[in-house]
Amino acid sequence: LAEEQKLAEEQKLAEEQKLAEEQKLAEEQKLAEETKSESTPTATRRNITALTYRQRIGVSFTGGFRRNKSTDVRPLFRSPKSSPSSTLTKAFGFRIGWLIATDYRFNVTYESANSAMPDEIFGSVSSNLQSLSAFLQAFYPVVPNRGVNGYVGGGLGYHHSSISGKNFEGKNSDNLAIRLVAGAEYHVAANWWLLTETGYEQVVAREMQIDPSNFRVLFGFNYKYTNY
Repeated sequence: LAEEQKLAEEQKLAEEQKLAEEQKLAEEQKLAEETKSESTPTATRRNITALTYRQRIGVSFTGGFRRNKSTDVRPLFRSPKSSPSSTLTKAFGFRIGWLIATDYRFNVTYESANSAMPDEIFGSVSSNLQSLSAFLQAFYPVVPNRGVNGYVGGGLGYHHSSISGKNFEGKNSDNLAIRLVAGAEYHVAANWWLLTETGYEQVVAREMQIDPSNFRVLFGFNYKYTNY
């Protein structure tokens, strides 16, 4: 009888140990899954940050439209008391940038916007607007796991305005410009990003009656050279 009781106690103890081991294993698996779930976004963000930091040099090409405040001089031909009208023109740009900190990029950008405005009396009137500026971009994550970043920026530059035509003397002007931008970029491949950007350029024009200050919407792509 004593041996049967001892055997029963040993079996009971073995079952309790087995149950305790199974509970411990289940708790360890649950903890591992929770830890993995919590650490995955952080790791992904860390990898994206590391990749961004290696991509120190970026080259962008953009195109879109810009609304010039008052560059249509045709009303002045009819009445000197009139004011130039606003114009909507196509714009194209080229940009090169250097990453100077983890989320800050220094850029030099060139943009050009040309248009031809027909006039029955004075013939075609052409406007040639060009700008060269340097500005700083500050990036921030929007959807880190999808490679979507937003950015804002600002800087100073040089703006050249040229108005010419067949039947009147053309005028040129070189002025200081203040540039503000806001946009977003989307990582589509290893070194390639799509971007969309809106911005405003305030031109300090003092030599001409026109005001080439403008608001623009641009789209394009960016190639970031990876420096391993």
